[in-house]
Amino acid sequence: SSSNEFAATACESYTWDGRTYTESGDHVWTYHDIHGADSVVTLHLTINHGTYNTEAVTACDSYTWHGTLYAASGTYTYDYSNAEGCPSTDTLHLTVNNPTNLVFTETACESFTWNGTTYTTSGDYTFAHEDANGCTQVDTLHLTRPPARASPGTARPTPPPATTPSHTRTPTAARRSTPCI
Repeated sequence: SSSNEFAATACESYTWDGRTYTESGDHVWTYHDIHGADSVVTLHLTINHGTYNTEAVTACDSYTWHGTLYAASGTYTYDYSNAEGCPSTDTLHLTVNNPTNLVFTETACESFTWNGTTYTTSGDYTFAHEDANGCTQVDTLHLTRPPARASPGTARPTPPPATTPSHTRTPTAARRSTPCI
């Protein structure tokens, strides 16, 4: 009779002598050699498994995961070999919230108060705040102080029609074209 031992390591499963094993352990195979003597072979088997992680993330504007920048909501996977050398997959369920940045156009003769701040000169002003999704929203105010009233008999140029970009809300008062007194 003879006895042999060997060790094997595999990912997920190992097939030996027509049998597939999915768990670590010692497996013995007894057979008769060509002389009719009993022979025993022992397999010391280690089965490693892949890693499968899943995470759900909500982000503002974009999210970087495993070195890749994602700007759209969706389900993403990342394939790799884990520490045991087995094929592994991580899954990301991503929700990307994009803030709506609003643009306001106003005309004021003396001053204009917006979000608690009073402005007295023409210009572009911004207001950053947290939106309902917890993202930073930056709104813009285009403020114009019209020129003083022209003297009688002086022609005043007519301003070109205002263009309204997307996400712009122009209140009726902003369309006023009469000069301040």
